[in-house]
Amino acid sequence: MPTMGCEGRLQMVTKLSVAGLVCCMIAPAAASEPKEAALAADMAEAARRFVSSLTPEQRQRAIFSLADDERLNWHYIPRKRRGIALGELSRAQQSLAHGFLATALSRRGLLKASSIMALEEVLRRREHGRGAFTRDAGAYYLSVFGEPSTSSSWGWRLEGHHLSLNLTLVDGKRAVSAPAFFGAAPTAVGGGFLAQTRVLGREEDLGFRLLGSLDAEQRRQAVYRASAPEDILTTPGAVLGELPGLSVAQLAPAQRQLLVELLDESLDNLPRELAERERARLESSGFETIVFTWAGANTPGQPHYFRVSGPTFLYEYDNTQENATHVHTVWHARAGAGGDFGEDLLREHYRQYPHQHVVARADNSDLHGPASAAVEPFRIVGNIYYVGARNIASYLITTPGGHILIDTGTKEMEPVVSGNIQKLRFKLRDVKILLSSHAHFDHVQGHAAIKRLTGAKVMAMRGDADALVAGVDRSPLGDEGWEPVAVDRVLKDGDTVTLGGTTLQAIWAPGHTPGCTVWTTRVRERDNTYAVAFYGCMRPNDGVRLIGNAKFPNLVEQTLQTFRRMKDLKPDIYLTMHPEELFSGKVERIKAGVLPHPLYDPKGWTKMISEAEADFLERVQREKTASRAH
Repeated sequence: MPTMGCEGRLQMVTKLSVAGLVCCMIAPAAASEPKEAALAADMAEAARRFVSSLTPEQRQRAIFSLADDERLNWHYIPRKRRGIALGELSRAQQSLAHGFLATALSRRGLLKASSIMALEEVLRRREHGRGAFTRDAGAYYLSVFGEPSTSSSWGWRLEGHHLSLNLTLVDGKRAVSAPAFFGAAPTAVGGGFLAQTRVLGREEDLGFRLLGSLDAEQRRQAVYRASAPEDILTTPGAVLGELPGLSVAQLAPAQRQLLVELLDESLDNLPRELAERERARLESSGFETIVFTWAGANTPGQPHYFRVSGPTFLYEYDNTQENATHVHTVWHARAGAGGDFGEDLLREHYRQYPHQHVVARADNSDLHGPASAAVEPFRIVGNIYYVGARNIASYLITTPGGHILIDTGTKEMEPVVSGNIQKLRFKLRDVKILLSSHAHFDHVQGHAAIKRLTGAKVMAMRGDADALVAGVDRSPLGDEGWEPVAVDRVLKDGDTVTLGGTTLQAIWAPGHTPGCTVWTTRVRERDNTYAVAFYGCMRPNDGVRLIGNAKFPNLVEQTLQTFRRMKDLKPDIYLTMHPEELFSGKVERIKAGVLPHPLYDPKGWTKMISEAEADFLERVQREKTASRAH
């Protein structure tokens, strides 16, 4: 494949166009309109031409199933990504990519997106390779999900640093372009390459003009806090909650016009057909109920934030980082507009046509809700403490040389875990090492936040380490991602981690995740010494294909090997990562120091392993039987 230097990549970037910053769901009644139907047909045809130009190796990297969770794995930070990089394409392929992407973009949208990509070269020249990340104007990745069609559902994504544009076409016609993220740093290029360029500046100007037009009472309602948040509030995986603010119904006509201009700045990234349809949607869905919210400084050059939120959308603008020269913006689609990634629209489609498989993320509401609820921390045995939530574990191992934390739970658990550590009168800064049982969101989603709070070094088994760095669930299940976190030490099977006289050994136990790890140690309490195992995973999740899994062809063999290894362990006490059942009826006895220890159960470990293995073998047999039947 031909390679390109920086200048060549910049020339390519200025020709590429991308999906606009707005949710753009074609309403069922409008889907049959000739202009919109023609636009959808152009998108499918341009996508097919681009895909047909790819080599087999490129196609393997660029094309995913519509059901693949990679479709939902969006982010705007510099990180490793899947898909095909625009900078890797030949000139002919770039031209076809341009034709593909231009079908969903206006000239204004093209200008913004190409400018954002070109800012990577500005950063590269200014940092001279000293930055934390490699700046590359060609490192924007295009992915296609499903088969481009005018009758069946499919989608695509263009993503890189400060750009994440996601479009789904339900039935090949009804389009949702959300979440759509545009960011820029620096927002204004003073001199040198791209001198005098100001990216995403008109959005900021209109926001300040609207704020400046408000009288004292209006401003009191619009400003919900004096300081701006450090980033947009609706980052990947966040709930689209509400903030207080000033409703459109309380605006004067001239102020309403400023708000309309602010929304138009986003809508005008889209082709005319889609922009006009979305304007009609905003008017019909309750324009009077749209809310304008502000936080932070009221003059440019100081950190500030605003959002505009309505029944069908939520738009955020944040400029707080690097002395307010670093902008993040995002547009989300609410349920009435199809939902981000079109998931609400897809669910409705599959209710009407149940013969097709529903493409939707598993319901994780319990894990993000009740299972993540706070409980009182307590000492379990020796120097091991429970600092986790109701049914998602986090274990603190204290030593004179600092502390070790195993698992951090969901993103909602950061205040639970940090608060519990402090309730036990330990200091957060004394947490020196952060370990994980396995890279699933409900056990590592808090890693990045806890690392920032404590400065701890993250250590993880090879196989899960890559997932932590990427922020992507790379297990056979695939599920929600998390904020990427740097891994300071990559472990291998049998490695030990020692701190302050306490040693833990890492036992590789693949199957549940590629780097699933059972941690073992020994602790002393009174006159007893206990072998302890921290057990988080053993077999693939229910619903995962076991035989012939394309991503994990050795899944069955690896899992059986894990069972064999687990049988060789002889822990006196084992601690699970969903411990509600294990702890039931025992916590008060543990706190009271009852002997024998309430969790002492060597036979329980053997029983648990045997039952898990039997269940796994039964699943394998069912798959074999089903395969023969077909």
